Amino acid sequence: LHQFIGTPAYMSPEQAEMSGLDIDTRSDIYSLGVLLYELLAGSTPFDAKELMASGIDAMRKTIREKEPQRPSTRLATLGADQLTTTARRRSADTSKLLHQLKGDLDWIVMKCLEKDRQRRYETANGLAADLKRHLNNEPVVARPPSAGYRFQKAFRRNKLAFTAATAVAAALLVGISASVWQAARATKARIQADASRQAAQASEQKAVAAQADAQTKQREAEGERSRADAQARAAVESQAQSRRLLYASDMNNAQQSLKQNNLGKARRLLERHLPQPGEEDLRGWEWRYLWQLTRSSALVTLTNRLTTRGFDVSFSPDGTRLAVGWWDGRVDLWDVPGRRLLRVLTEPKQPYPHVAFSPHRNLLSQSSGGHLRDQRGRFV
Repeated sequence: LHQFIGTPAYMSPEQAEMSGLDIDTRSDIYSLGVLLYELLAGSTPFDAKELMASGIDAMRKTIREKEPQRPSTRLATLGADQLTTTARRRSADTSKLLHQLKGDLDWIVMKCLEKDRQRRYETANGLAADLKRHLNNEPVVARPPSAGYRFQKAFRRNKLAFTAATAVAAALLVGISASVWQAARATKARIQADASRQAAQASEQKAVAAQADAQTKQREAEGERSRADAQARAAVESQAQSRRLLYASDMNNAQQSLKQNNLGKARRLLERHLPQPGEEDLRGWEWRYLWQLTRSSALVTLTNRLTTRGFDVSFSPDGTRLAVGWWDGRVDLWDVPGRRLLRVLTEPKQPYPHVAFSPHRNLLSQSSGGHLRDQRGRFV
């Protein structure tokens, strides 16, 4: 004896048949289709309560013979409140949800729910691949059943009715054939006239479409030009804002440099804002005030190392030589009248060097780190 085992709403037709037919993975595909149907439409293809209330035989017949509605059709038949609730649960608009279900998803679900298991997906991987093709906007394997297939299934269910209908159709065909032949001649003339009229209408529609397309392209070009102008204005404004921010920052840095007696750095910061031809002059009273503070009575700058400050200087008794000790330990010897560097006496080694010329002869001494050197670099 065969037993009726399983959840009716998810049971495949071959399970409901109870004919001893072996059950394979295609029965699982049917159950997966029911689950997918429920996820999309909010209910199973056949109502579980109605199946249970109809009795075993009616239940089996429904599962084996009755074709379920497509998911999109089931949604369209729901009441307004129920449809709105279903769409809200799926975070979608009502009209968009119906549109999304029509087509690929309807076909995929109905392929899973085919009564003939040979028309279902062979494996779960095949179902998953078709769903992936749908998500990637690629053609899916599932397609609506052909007219021939639907006719074959309907004929098997209603053989008597189809036999009677065939006899009636044959009788009608004989009577209609003569009328059709006579009507065909008149129809041919009318078709030719309609074709000429449709050709003229098509030409007119093409002209209207071409004009509309030209207007659309013109509007798009104007829109692009407007966006380009707006972007250019934004870029100019951004550049001007950057210059103003840089100006404010440099004024603060110049003031701090003056407080640290770094006259060269302050002057360089101020010189950065001398306006170029065609450029907006951002200088205000603060620039002119700081600029005045940087002006000194110096006639010429002999040396100006940008990254290191001077620590000590000494002129020779005759005023022709200048020794400069830098913070990093380097000592330079300059020709004052010629305004040129004679030589680097010591490279950076000991920081904070002191330099001094002898008051009687042009002898130079240097001390750093507790050591004293003469102008040849020897300890003395």
